[in-house]
Amino acid sequence: MQKKSRRRKDLETLAVLAAASLICSLLFRKPAFIGLALALLALPLVSPKAAERLAGLWLGFSGVLGAVNTRLALGAVYFLLLTPVAFLFRLLHGGALNAKADPAASTYFEERKHLYVPADLEEPW
Repeated sequence: MQKKSRRRKDLETLAVLAAASLICSLLFRKPAFIGLALALLALPLVSPKAAERLAGLWLGFSGVLGAVNTRLALGAVYFLLLTPVAFLFRLLHGGALNAKADPAASTYFEERKHLYVPADLEEPW
């Protein structure tokens, strides 16, 4: 059963690659992509082992590409979006914690004197 599942996944991978090749033939108007699509569809019939290897290579490449793209995209969001927003917030609001150093203070702990009632727990946020 495991071998059938692997074979099916390989065939699906090659079918997706063939579909992408057909889309490239429409976009770039190059007939070579149609030949590539036909070769990708015929490969499992001619050599199942080669089809398995090609699908494995493609899935490995796509895993590496996905890992790299994820790190690049998240890094770009962090440095291009979140960092400027944080700097702007600090410029406009100062320290968000109101943690000013006071050498005369023995502690920074502030006791909150609040009597909790059941209504406080109904909508905590």
